[in-house]
Amino acid sequence: YLTCPPASACIDVIARTCTAGGVECAPNALEVPGQGLPKPPPEVLEIEELLHYVNPYDDIRQLMRGVITDLLIFGDSFTEVVYLMGKPVALYPLDPVSITILADEHGVIAGYQQSMSTGKSVTFKPWEVVHVKYDTPGSGLYGVSPLQKSILSITTWLFTAALIKETMRRGDPLRAHV
Repeated sequence: YLTCPPASACIDVIARTCTAGGVECAPNALEVPGQGLPKPPPEVLEIEELLHYVNPYDDIRQLMRGVITDLLIFGDSFTEVVYLMGKPVALYPLDPVSITILADEHGVIAGYQQSMSTGKSVTFKPWEVVHVKYDTPGSGLYGVSPLQKSILSITTWLFTAALIKETMRRGDPLRAHV
């Protein structure tokens, strides 16, 4: 992603386009003539509050842009849900590279473990993480991203770019055999 500008440009455009309008709650019901829209239930108001305040660092647009970017790069996105008195109050992005899905032999998810480069690890219950995965053949625990599917052509592009750079560094010498 970072070393291949064509791939990163595509991923950035897709993520920015998907989140351009933001995220909001909209009623499924149509207006009742003379009465307007019905008052949303308390659960919807709680979700709207969560969308207005995601966490101290991100708004919902930034969080969702990160989710889409992670999906397109890694095939998976993990978001921590913080609860207060049984209600979700904040959402934090988790690094997909550091997350391991804990599951039994049947694929039933028992939790998630985050192992950080500092040596610390955190184990999350299944309801403490929102896991979104890209489509994958064979219904595995992890998704397969479009970037992973394109790895051969991206690697070829990187080697070709390095070869051209090295050739130009040498002053583009003549490559003819006499």
